[in-house]
Parts: sequence; C-alpha cells; structure tokens
Amino acid sequence: KKGLERLVAQDLQVLYLLSEFLAGWRGMRVFDPEGVVRLFERSLQKELNFDYERNNIIRIRENLGGESRIHVPDVFPTLSSSRVLTMEYLAGEKLSRLRTNPIEPARAQELATSIAVSMLRQVFEHGIYHADPHPGNFILMADGHVGLIDFGNVGRVTPDMVHGMLV
Repeated sequence: KKGLERLVAQDLQVLYLLSEFLAGWRGMRVFDPEGVVRLFERSLQKELNFDYERNNIIRIRENLGGESRIHVPDVFPTLSSSRVLTMEYLAGEKLSRLRTNPIEPARAQELATSIAVSMLRQVFEHGIYHADPHPGNFILMADGHVGLIDFGNVGRVTPDMVHGMLV
C-alpha cells in the first residue's frame, strides 16, 4: 500500500498543478478546478483508508439486516486495520458477467428489483448508501442472494435532504 500511497500523492500533485493552470483561465474559474481536485483528494483518502471502508460495511450490513436479498459481507475487525481489510469471501460471479452470459428475464427482473429496493432503502431509510453500484460490485451468489462489495465510496443523506427529494 505504501507504493500506492506514493503514486496517489504524485498523481494528486500533477492534478493540483493542472488545476492551478486551469484556474488561470477566466472561463474555468467558474468550475473551481482546485476545489474539484480537493474534493477528489478527500474521496481518494477515504477509499484508501480501510477503517473507513470497514465502518461503512458494518453500518450498511446492520441497516439492511437479514431480510434483504442483498448480502453485505461480514468483516473481521480484529484482523483489520487502516491498511488491511479482512472480510467474508462471497463466492459467485460478478453481475458484470451478464454482459456476455445473460440469464433468464424473470431472474434478471428479480435481481434488478432486489438491487433497486436495497439502494432505495439505503438512501431513503438509512441515510447511508453504497455510492459505487456498478455491475462489478455485485456478486451473484449460489443461494440466490446478491452480494455487494467495495464500500470505499459511500454517500450520506440527512432526513432534511430526503424530505427535499420527496417534495
């Protein structure tokens, strides 16, 4: 991970230099290039901190409970740290495989419904949600559940924000 941290720091340095250059153009100031890079840096730092990801997994797993068709892996806090995340292995195939190996329409409808209901519950009921729900982060498990992985990027909404979305 040290090599990764050094590479990220170097890339961020380049992005900051580029953002300073872009901020020099009058038309670009409206987009706040330096602010965009700062936001990106904060997001990256969270994704590189496994304590943050572990806490996200635990919270979303507790929120969804056992009734959901979405399975969030269990984590092993005593075997984890800010540099190591140890969690339950989810056996199955990534949802992205459906691009080349489609499944029957009824099963696809069931999967889509399960995922949509889970995402809506995360946003509107719990206020914390998986913010990177692409097909590579869903695992089709043999027991019919859909596993959800990679919690380095989550979003949060307040009750006021939810109210604003619903009005």
